[in-house]
Amino acid sequence: MIRLDHAAYIFDFDGTMINSLPLWRALDETYLKQHAIEVPEDLQRSIEGMNFFDCAGYFRQRFGITDPEELIIAEWMAIIHQQLIEHPLKEDVVRFLEQTDRRLAIATSNSRLIIEDVLAVNCLSDRFLSIVTSDEVGRSKPDPAVFLRAASLLGTPPEACAVFEDTEAGVLGAKRAGMTAVAVYDPSNPVWDQTVAIADYAIVSFDEILEES
Repeated sequence: MIRLDHAAYIFDFDGTMINSLPLWRALDETYLKQHAIEVPEDLQRSIEGMNFFDCAGYFRQRFGITDPEELIIAEWMAIIHQQLIEHPLKEDVVRFLEQTDRRLAIATSNSRLIIEDVLAVNCLSDRFLSIVTSDEVGRSKPDPAVFLRAASLLGTPPEACAVFEDTEAGVLGAKRAGMTAVAVYDPSNPVWDQTVAIADYAIVSFDEILEES
């Protein structure tokens, strides 16, 4: 169990609130196969924390794809949007959201449209005071910009925020923002031990959190 007394919580989305990384891997395979390209083993690790625009640029550079970033992103969204909406949130996350009274935000590399639709389907739209995407701040994790923007919108100083993240890049970004970083276990994370070493706390389930006034 861990004890938290922070005024606000900032959540990552993919891997933290929803087990979506297998869907993203399948998306990469589908997209690259359309271009007759085999998926390299290090792809997920290479694009970890990237916003959509940076990721599309990476695909253009690494795989020689000539489509502009905007078209690449549109193709990704056409494949993944409905899949994520239909994919359930983690049950322990939902329980935690239902019981906490802290100020909440989401800081994600995902799309605002997808996040808003997923929250609406799960009747959680009113639980989050702000959503910030890496595309909106123009910087990918581990840059702290997305976390600092979320804290600003919450009206909460960074040191009063706890961040829940499942990746090394996300945890590092939270630490660089001057926030408490809680590593959330995701079996898809190949460097979990390194992620835990950077974080202030580590949990397997949100049921492990005890909130203090």
